Amino acid sequence: MTTATAGGAGSAPPADDTHPRPSPPPDPKRSRRSVTGTRKVIAAAFLLPALVLLGALVLYPIGYSVYRSFFDQAGTG
Repeated sequence: MTTATAGGAGSAPPADDTHPRPSPPPDPKRSRRSVTGTRKVIAAAFLLPALVLLGALVLYPIGYSVYRSFFDQAGTG
């Protein structure tokens, strides 16, 4: 084994690495719309359980208390 072949110093770099071909530009309308739509769907998916819990644990008891306040009852069973 010689040092020229072992270290790769004697070989030339491939021609494709020196001038990479540019990829075609993406369609701006299509990519923006899909990314924006995807972000909105993901945001809604994360917020929906939190909003359901907020409604069930906070807003419903407040609303029910206001409703019960219109009647003259003790509220003990």
